[in-house]
Amino acid sequence: MLIGSSTQEFDHLQYIPVIQRMYERNSVDEIKKYASFSQVERFRKELEILSTFGLHKQLEISLDQSSEGKTAARKISDGKVDIILSVSNAKTQETYLDAHHKKRYRWKNKHAFVQSIVCKSNQPLAYGAQNPPSCLNCGAQLSANSENYFCPYCHSHYQAEAYAYRMTRFIIEGAFHDLRYFWMALIPPFILAVLQVRGLLSEQELERVTYGAGTLLAFLVFFALIYGIRTWIQHQRVLKKIKNHDPHFSGEIFTSRLLDALSSHPEYLIPKESHEKAQCGVICQNVTRLQFIRYQRQKDLEIVDCRGKVAALYLKGSPQHVHIRAKRKNVTFQMARAYGSLTPVYYMPDQFTCPNCGSHQLTGHEGRPVCTYCYTELPLEKIDWVLYPTEINSQPNRS
Repeated sequence: MLIGSSTQEFDHLQYIPVIQRMYERNSVDEIKKYASFSQVERFRKELEILSTFGLHKQLEISLDQSSEGKTAARKISDGKVDIILSVSNAKTQETYLDAHHKKRYRWKNKHAFVQSIVCKSNQPLAYGAQNPPSCLNCGAQLSANSENYFCPYCHSHYQAEAYAYRMTRFIIEGAFHDLRYFWMALIPPFILAVLQVRGLLSEQELERVTYGAGTLLAFLVFFALIYGIRTWIQHQRVLKKIKNHDPHFSGEIFTSRLLDALSSHPEYLIPKESHEKAQCGVICQNVTRLQFIRYQRQKDLEIVDCRGKVAALYLKGSPQHVHIRAKRKNVTFQMARAYGSLTPVYYMPDQFTCPNCGSHQLTGHEGRPVCTYCYTELPLEKIDWVLYPTEINSQPNRS
C-alpha cells in the first residue's frame, strides 16, 4: 500500500547523468555532492571490485517518455525527516568492459524501474547565507565546513543531508524478472496438447494424466499454503519480540541496513569453497522478500535470523579470464545489535546521537564510531544492526 503524499518537489532524474559519468570516470568524486556517505560507499565498493577484475562499467538509461511512464513520487514526513521515494520507467543496459574495451558481460532490461530515495531533516528551519542553522545540541550557530556543518561550541558535526536532500538509495530493478517461471508453467499443457493433436495420447489417457496432475497440483498448493502460514507466523513472532522493546522497528529500515552491510562485506555471499579455488567478487544490488525466522538473546546482544532474495553480480576468475553472472539467490543471514538499542523513526545511516552525552554525531567510517564531544568509543552494534558474526568479530577489543 502506498504511503505518504504524491509530490513533484524533487526531480531524481538529475542523478542519472551524474551516475553515468561516475562509471565512465571510475570515480565517486562528483556523486559525493548528491549522495549520502553510505550510498557513496556502496558505489565506491562496486568500482573497487570491478577494478580488481580489470573491468569498467557503462550504464545506459533510456527513459520512458510516454504519459504512463512519467515519474511517480511519494513524500513521507514523520516530524524529523522528509523522505521522497521516486520511481521512473526506463530501458537500461549495463555493459562490462575489460582494459581493452572488450565486452565481458551485458545485461539488458527492457522493463526497468529506476528507483531512488532521498532524505533531509525538517527540524532545522530554512536558512540563508546570513542566517546559518542552529546546533541541535547546544543551540549555537553552525559554521560551514566544506559540504558539512560544524558547531564551534560543542564540536558537533552535521552532514549536509541534514539540510538538503541527499540520495540514500539508487536501485535499478527489473519489472518482470520472475516472468520466466510463468512461461515454464505453460510448458506441460502445451506438450499434452501437441501429443493429443498428433494422436499419441487418447482422450482416456489425457483424462488420467490431467486428473493426476490436478491432484498433484492440489497437494502442492495445500503444502505451499501451510508453509506460507507457518512462515508468516514465524515472521510475526520475531517482529513482536523486537517491537516489545523497540516500537519503531521497521522491516524496511532493517532491509536497508542489511543491504548496506552486504555491500560493505560482499565476502559474506561467497561460498568458502569457491573463494579457495579462484578469486571471487560480489556486487550486491538489492535485497527483497525479507522474512524473519528466529529471534534469540546472547548476553548483551539480540540476534535475528532472516532470509531474503539477494540480487547480485558474481565475478570469478582473473582480469584475463573473468566470468560474470547475475543471480538472485535465497540467502539466510544473522543480524545482531546491542539489546536495548532503538530504531530511529527514519533511516539515516550516516548520523547518530551519542548515548553518553546526547551529542549529534557522524558515524565513524573507519573503525569504531567515536564521539567528537565526549570521546566515547562505540561499537557499531550499539548504534545499528550488523552482520553477525562478521562485523562484530572484525572489531578488535569489543567490550
